[in-house]
Amino acid sequence: VPSVLYAGTYKDGMYKSLDGGQSWFAINTNIQAEAIVYTIAIDRSDSNYIYIGTRGISNNGEPPWNGVAYRSTDGGANWEKMITSLGGRDAQDWVYSLAVHPIYPSRVYAAGHGTGPFRSVDRGDTWLFIGDDTVDDSGRAIAADPHSASPIVLYYGVWHGAGIYKSTDGGNNWEHHQSGLWGTKIYQIAMDPQVRDTLYLATFTTGVIKSIDGGEEWKRMGLDGTGIFSLVINPLNSQTVYVGTSNDGIYRSD
Repeated sequence: VPSVLYAGTYKDGMYKSLDGGQSWFAINTNIQAEAIVYTIAIDRSDSNYIYIGTRGISNNGEPPWNGVAYRSTDGGANWEKMITSLGGRDAQDWVYSLAVHPIYPSRVYAAGHGTGPFRSVDRGDTWLFIGDDTVDDSGRAIAADPHSASPIVLYYGVWHGAGIYKSTDGGNNWEHHQSGLWGTKIYQIAMDPQVRDTLYLATFTTGVIKSIDGGEEWKRMGLDGTGIFSLVINPLNSQTVYVGTSNDGIYRSD
């Protein structure tokens, strides 16, 4: 439903709008107090299923960090814990990115802040670590290719500058790509919904970066030196791309 929107906040949990953003109401039943919401993923096949990654009160910057990922099966009216304590009590255990596979919605993927990539094949009931082939567990972004049903193609981006990891078997194995990316701190991966093998990265200091060959090569597309926190592609016209910056507003490219 185009008029239904969700917003994750910094220390105030989740909000929902039914009228295209003109009015909002809190939807925090069973969500921890002062929740920082880092990621929201919605099941395209059943929009009642919503997944969020949060962090709670962290004891003045010391563990436990209270990283909890939640699932709602009723459009955000109620939430249940789905992932807790990734990596143990002392780990920075929150989930930065969640992705629902657009073709196989029972498959949900998570990128842990310091714990790498995980996969669920049962809509979040159980989770399996799938990062044995990755050398960097500073997960910030994970995305599923909407154009590929078989094989299942995934992308995983990290913070410590190692680049992008790509899997062509649903996360069982990963190959490393860093041409044009070395040292880049990745915040988000966005897949072009209309053009195969085209994807964008939102980065911390190197602006927007784009690949048109499934992640083999990358090119900087602008806004160098700007922290890009989010990137959205118009699903009806993928030439239109929007980015939200850390301190310089919103930009659009046509």
